[in-house]
Amino acid sequence: MQEQKQRRSWYQKLKLTQKFKLNTALGFVLVALGALILAITGEEMTHHIHAKLHAFVGIVLLLGGLWFCGSGLRYRSQLDAIRIARRNRGGFQKKKKKND
Repeated sequence: MQEQKQRRSWYQKLKLTQKFKLNTALGFVLVALGALILAITGEEMTHHIHAKLHAFVGIVLLLGGLWFCGSGLRYRSQLDAIRIARRNRGGFQKKKKKND
């Protein structure tokens, strides 16, 4: 059991809140970089091959950023589900009748 914990990667050792923050921050950075590259490339992407390559990189960064944001939001929904389950713990249990 100890050996399995040591073999896990650094990402698997993170808590859900840390994964949420890391993925959303990385996603926003990638989206911003992709948008910046596309803004700089601008109208030239229809004329020059180098500009087309820059546009391709910008689009890949945008899509990668959106994917990281989506996975970060998935971790956020898992955190919300855990909070709701803790809050409602025991809420659906049947009450025992007292036999007098």
